[in-house]
Amino acid sequence: NAVRQEAVALGDAWAPAMMDSLVSSIRLWTTRFGEAEELSRKALHAFRQLGDRFGAVLTMGPRMRALVALGRSQEAERGIEEALAMSESFGELSFPAMAAAGAAVHMGLGVRSVAIAELAVERTMAMGAEASETRVTLALALCQAGRADEALILLDQVDRTHPYAAAIQALASAMLGDASSALKSAAGVGDAAAATYLDRVIAAVAAAAADVSLGNTDDATECLDAAGVTAAEAGDVVTRALVRAAQQVLLDGLATFDIDHLG
Repeated sequence: NAVRQEAVALGDAWAPAMMDSLVSSIRLWTTRFGEAEELSRKALHAFRQLGDRFGAVLTMGPRMRALVALGRSQEAERGIEEALAMSESFGELSFPAMAAAGAAVHMGLGVRSVAIAELAVERTMAMGAEASETRVTLALALCQAGRADEALILLDQVDRTHPYAAAIQALASAMLGDASSALKSAAGVGDAAAATYLDRVIAAVAAAAADVSLGNTDDATECLDAAGVTAAEAGDVVTRALVRAAQQVLLDGLATFDIDHLG
C-alpha cells in the first residue's frame, strides 16, 4: 500500500494500476470477490486511460471471474465479448482468449465455451507457450457441452495430478459412467494445497455422481454437503447454483432443476 501511495504521489498512474490488477487476482482466488471486482474496475479504468491494452487484458481475467462469482453475468458476458474483440488485434497472443475462456467455463456456457477455449488453446500453441491449463479449461468446456469422451482424450496431454486437471478428469469419468476412475481422480483434490474452491466443488460433484451410480447414496449426500459448504463459504453464486442443481438431479431424481437468474 505504501508503494502504491508513493507511485501515486510521483504521478505514476501505471504502477498503481498494475498493483491493483495483481491484487485483484489474489482477492479473486481467496474468494474476496467484492474486493476483486472493485480493484479490477479501478485498474481497468486506469489502463484504458493510459491506452495500455496489455494491462487491460491482464485485468479483465480476474474481473470477469469476479463478476461471474458475484452473479453479475450480463456484465461478465460483455467482458467476454470485449476480450474476444481485443483478441483479434493481439495477433497470436493468447491472453485475451484465455481470459474469455476462463469466464465462459465459469458461467457454464457449454458449446460457446468450447469455441472460445479452442481459440485459447490455438493461440497458446502458436505462442509456443505451455498450454496445460488452457487444455484443462477446454476439457471442462467439452464436458459442459456433453463431450466427455473428447475431454478425457485431451486430458491425456496434461499432468492429471494437478487439482484442476484431476477435478475435470473426475467429472468426465463420472459422465461416462466410469465410477471408479471418477472417485480415484476426485479423491486427492479436496486436500490438495493448490486446489481452488472451484476444483473442490467440481471434484465433489463428480464423486457424488459416481457414488449415486454405485448406489452409495449416503456417500453422495456427504460429498454434496461438503460441496455446499465450500460453495457457501466462497460465496460464488454460480458455484452455489451448481451444487443445488446437482442435489436436485442426483439426490432428488429431478430431470430438470431451478437455478436462480444470474444477471
